Amino acid sequence: MRVLVPTIANRGWMGGVPAYLRNLERSLLQFGIEIRVVDGAAAEQKNAGVLLRKYSRHMLDVYSHGRCGSLMIMQSARLLCRAFEHKIHEYDLVHAQDPFVALLVRQKYPEAIIILTIHGLNYEHMLESLTLRRGWKPLIKRAIGYDSFILKRVRSYEREGILSADHLVSVDTNYASKVIGLGVPTSRVSVIHNAVDVRFLQTLSERTSIFGVSKPYFLMLRRLAPKNGVQYGVRAFLSWVGDRDIRLLIAGDGPLREQINSECLSHRSGNKVVFLGEVSPELTPALIKESIATLVPSIPVGGVIEATSFAALESLALGVPVIASDIGGLSEIDGGKNIVNLVPPASVEHIVVELEKLYWDYQKGTIDRDSKRRHVVENFDSKIWGEKVLEVYKKAVALKAP
Repeated sequence: MRVLVPTIANRGWMGGVPAYLRNLERSLLQFGIEIRVVDGAAAEQKNAGVLLRKYSRHMLDVYSHGRCGSLMIMQSARLLCRAFEHKIHEYDLVHAQDPFVALLVRQKYPEAIIILTIHGLNYEHMLESLTLRRGWKPLIKRAIGYDSFILKRVRSYEREGILSADHLVSVDTNYASKVIGLGVPTSRVSVIHNAVDVRFLQTLSERTSIFGVSKPYFLMLRRLAPKNGVQYGVRAFLSWVGDRDIRLLIAGDGPLREQINSECLSHRSGNKVVFLGEVSPELTPALIKESIATLVPSIPVGGVIEATSFAALESLALGVPVIASDIGGLSEIDGGKNIVNLVPPASVEHIVVELEKLYWDYQKGTIDRDSKRRHVVENFDSKIWGEKVLEVYKKAVALKAP
């Protein structure tokens, strides 16, 4: 079987979709599946000559009410599709990671078999990004109805792309219910939670960390965006740490960096929060392994609810405790087994309680690391996950067979 995996994301980035792509590539190759990933980086390289023209096309389409070009994300999807144009027929199926790419492939290749993974809804992420906008320009956009117009178009294209797929893979039950609510038959939706390659992670974790930060420390592997709730983790740590010689490491960057850094600068213990910036995925396992625990303090924003977090799964796979918000896929990782230290979202007080508890467990050496590793191996290992994905492929191909 030959599988084409197109995505607007870049698989070298931090984050859920790039981690998913790396898992998919490793897992399918182990099953003898020929896979080609075409990501955002490949699209930019292929289309360097047209990138300068996309902004003018975007504006023209907004005012002409064109079908699929008024959104920058749709233009990115178009540029991506140029990277594999005329080669769809060489593959048995297309496993898209973005509804916009699925839509464009379906429009140009009606007979293609399309699997679409739902990592979240772009409409909701746009609502999340609107919470960051400040100043007079966003006010004008809201006043003239520009934001509502763009949101409406995103929702329309996204729904059309979701409905165009032959089968959907949702990374948690929350988003499965949302796509079913958009009109997708239940029989065309499979919930396959994210997973990690436990053995590969353990190998990477044996590397010596290049960051030279003294232990002990807590860790957040988070993009600094509203839905990731990093500010609540920082506030909890600052209110708890006092005179203890402990650090909070933050691996990641994003639009809230300046705000969070300002909070640290104004606090007497703010120098104990260390910003590492973007960290290569190959380097994070060593950071995780040496930490007391990782924090995943996500909050619902604009409808966005954290799915099965790779940061949480990687930590548990390495036997490291996780303090996480009791929402969405984070709750599903735990499955009611008390493997994850779950707290109410945005609750600084509850995070402080867990920091204190885990700190003393760490000091006494009483953290039950084996049960955490076993939980991931039995439920979220990439081999089990890959088998489930492959089963979806086989069913989709069989249904389209003449």
